[in-house]
Amino acid sequence: MNFENNERPTGSYALLKVHNRQDRLGVIQAIAGFDQVLSSDAVDGDYDIILLIRDLPGANIEQFVNNTIRNLHGVKDVDICHVELTVEGAIDGSEQSVKSINSSAECYLFLETDRRHFEDIFSTLSVLGSVTSCEVASGQFSLVLRIEANSFDSLDKIINDRIRPLPGVLRAKENRIIKLAGF
Repeated sequence: MNFENNERPTGSYALLKVHNRQDRLGVIQAIAGFDQVLSSDAVDGDYDIILLIRDLPGANIEQFVNNTIRNLHGVKDVDICHVELTVEGAIDGSEQSVKSINSSAECYLFLETDRRHFEDIFSTLSVLGSVTSCEVASGQFSLVLRIEANSFDSLDKIINDRIRPLPGVLRAKENRIIKLAGF
């Protein structure tokens, strides 16, 4: 996909809550055919499903979420977290990051930061080995991270020992990725 004027495409994370956690698989299956959805993950945390959505000509993200995602059977609520998609591989639907062979635990971490410390936090996290994606967000969260480790205990240690204590990190919301059968 080519972009004029060196514009980077924009996208958003749709953070879904479902009425019943057993609805996650059905919602993800219903979403699978939508061109705007680059990825979908069942998660355990404040949300139940996290979607990465891109803008398409004639169908912006808010319209897509309000007219399509919110109306899917099982969807209770949707929050939108706008980001600038910085990884070209995600735009054409390919994997957003290279997965480590030893990774068995992954999560999304949504960070709210103090603006005065933002650049230092971003610089530190974007080179942290466990961070496979670090994207600048607007709205409630400043950064969206995707983190992987060899276990959830290791993941917790990274978050609690290396990320939460950084000066300027105000809040961190962790959503562990759940592997659903068939996906």
